[in-house]
Amino acid sequence: MPNFPMTVIFDLCAIVILIVILVTLLFRKVLKTGVDCYLIAIVVIMFATTVVDFVGELFSKGFFPPKQELKWVCNTIYYAYFFLRNLHAPIYLLYIIRASEMWHMLMTKKSVVFIGIIPLVINTVTVLINPFTHSIFSIEEIFVDGVFSQFKYVDGSFIISQYVCNGIYMAMGISMLISYRKLFRRDKFCALVALYPINLGAITIQALTGELLIEMLAVSLALLFIVMTLRDEEGMRDPILGVMNYRSFNNDMRRILFVQKPVNIILINILNWKAIYSILGNENSIVLLRRLKTKFEEIFRKHHFEQTLYYLEQGFFACIDSRALPENIKAAAEAIDEYILEDTVINQIFMELNSTICCVKCPEDFSKYPDFLKFVEDFRKYITDTKGVATVKDIVADKDFQLKNELSEIIANAIMDKSFQMYYQPIYSPKKKAFVAAEAFVRLKNEKYGYISPALFIKEAESSGAIHQIWDIIIEKICSFVSKNELRVIGFEHIDINISEIQFMETDFSEKLLRVLRKYNVSPSMLAFELKETAIMNEQPAFVRNIKRLEALGINFALDDYGTGTSNMCRISQMPISVVKMDSEFITKTAPDSNSSILKNTVSLLNGAGMKTLAEGVEDEKTAELLISMDCDYLQGYYYSKPLSEQDFMEKFHSYSADELF
Repeated sequence: MPNFPMTVIFDLCAIVILIVILVTLLFRKVLKTGVDCYLIAIVVIMFATTVVDFVGELFSKGFFPPKQELKWVCNTIYYAYFFLRNLHAPIYLLYIIRASEMWHMLMTKKSVVFIGIIPLVINTVTVLINPFTHSIFSIEEIFVDGVFSQFKYVDGSFIISQYVCNGIYMAMGISMLISYRKLFRRDKFCALVALYPINLGAITIQALTGELLIEMLAVSLALLFIVMTLRDEEGMRDPILGVMNYRSFNNDMRRILFVQKPVNIILINILNWKAIYSILGNENSIVLLRRLKTKFEEIFRKHHFEQTLYYLEQGFFACIDSRALPENIKAAAEAIDEYILEDTVINQIFMELNSTICCVKCPEDFSKYPDFLKFVEDFRKYITDTKGVATVKDIVADKDFQLKNELSEIIANAIMDKSFQMYYQPIYSPKKKAFVAAEAFVRLKNEKYGYISPALFIKEAESSGAIHQIWDIIIEKICSFVSKNELRVIGFEHIDINISEIQFMETDFSEKLLRVLRKYNVSPSMLAFELKETAIMNEQPAFVRNIKRLEALGINFALDDYGTGTSNMCRISQMPISVVKMDSEFITKTAPDSNSSILKNTVSLLNGAGMKTLAEGVEDEKTAELLISMDCDYLQGYYYSKPLSEQDFMEKFHSYSADELF
């Protein structure tokens, strides 16, 4: 077995490391983008350089038969080494430029490009003229006792120019990395920067010792460090579709907008994805997603996109492109919209997909990452109607979108100013022929948008957590209203209050309520809390505990919106429900003669279970008389009265005869 010198062993180790890097890249399947292509180019060129250097060392150390006629082979090897070696620094600089999304700026500055290639041209020219000048290197023939022994590599007097030119690229790279360090994770930034001092240190050691030729080994180790810091494919890709995920989308857009790179983004939101998923189930939903992904990629290729496709979960896709023409962007978006509108059959299950698509241009539409991210979230959250293909201008010009986009701020201001208004709608008892209760409604009025639908701002408040602060304001206003007006004197037994399920999840909810009741000296029996059908299915300990505590205090409970959800009579019977409020939609659909038996049997069932019934949405005399004939206990609706402000309510009901009011 030959006794290899250390210089050869160093190159051999470098070759092994580079092979490991190449195999790792191939198996991790990261070669998907232009940035990755530059990385693989660096590794391949580095591998070729190391192999050439390895063979050259074998020649210089006499591991091949000593033949003078092979001098041209030895020369060729070293020329190949210098040509390849001179590509390392500029290609690594290009990799940094692509990784930092600065390529577009480079392409717009021809003078910078020209200056940037000068060092490479100088290095190339000096190598090309070396056969005549021997200024870079020369190959000497070593004779022993007059007999040719081996070839010897000798540095030329102008070899320093090679290092100076490569040093210029090194300075450019370090400067760019430091300037745009925010674009990289800390570990990747350190890895990219580290290659330069590692390379410089290896060259210094070589220059000082003349024997420890470790540059190839040092650089290969630095490249291994860089590959180890590559984005985690499991964390950056959707495991099912194999495309980039939400985390990757955020990282890429943050980097793109930081350097103001011009890109087009297509946002594709399947609006009814939750319903689709509940029908198809997990496996069939995956089949559908893969079909959509394949079709989207096909459309993008057809329209000449240089794109990256992302899946942002819940039926939401995004595509970032930096090459396609504006007309191709629109055509691709329309083609996707047409495809989604086509009938979809998955394992003999027929589905209709509803979608909305938005085309975004950056930095024209958004130049700052937070603004873009907020738009994406708002687009996903608030655009709930099928709009086909739209632009950012179309979306932001929409009045409803503007309202929803500003809603959190409107709510915050209303909480600060305590500007929520309370309205009260009376509840009529046919048996007593009198108004016996009222339901409290919260209203939010804004100077720009007027009255905002409670369904809209309550949902937003529940999502943001502001519902707790709103509730504190509401209960204060209601208790103040009850304490100032002797409602029992005028026949009103209690005030019904819609309450969010989230409120009952507060650990100290009952204690907070009791403090307010005591503050205004209001009896707990004057309040009745209305629970949604979905709320009564909640079996969380905090929810159950608060229900029991409030029941013990004397708070009444009503079931709201009955008939429109998935009522569970077994669960209803286990809850302290005294009144069931039949939803106005249920009343409207079952009151006609053809369906009146459904309504009658419902009233009979609930009364038979020991609960009183209340019909909401009573709009006319005919419906009122029908419900009275069915022994419905309470009636509520515009036929009797619209919701009234506190002042109007008291003016109307302070002294009244029920027969005179309607």
